[in-house]
Amino acid sequence: MKRILLIEDDSELLAILAHQLEKAGYTVVSAAGGVAGLGILKSTEIDIVVTDVIMRSGEGVETLRTMKLHYPDLPVIAMSGNPAYLETMKSLGAVAVLRKPFRTERLLTVIQNVIQP
Repeated sequence: MKRILLIEDDSELLAILAHQLEKAGYTVVSAAGGVAGLGILKSTEIDIVVTDVIMRSGEGVETLRTMKLHYPDLPVIAMSGNPAYLETMKSLGAVAVLRKPFRTERLLTVIQNVIQP
């Protein structure tokens, strides 16, 4: 079972996405921001990261840069309502991006495509 680190500072969206991912058979480790997410990576084996870009605690661009520095092979999917931020995340190494709002089915398809190219 693949372990997903889900980083999102909107607690309601975090809970909804975590529930949907778990329902789809994934193990989900949740973080309320980039700082917490990076802390989890130090102690937990993660197969894929799904992260918001704009967050109050450890914004996504810096979080992605740090992840790519310390975990260069870890696939990261970025999500944001701002297309310009998504382009930045792609240029920094995100393997896929999702523009908010999106349907859960779209997220599951993107994750599946990343896990099994």
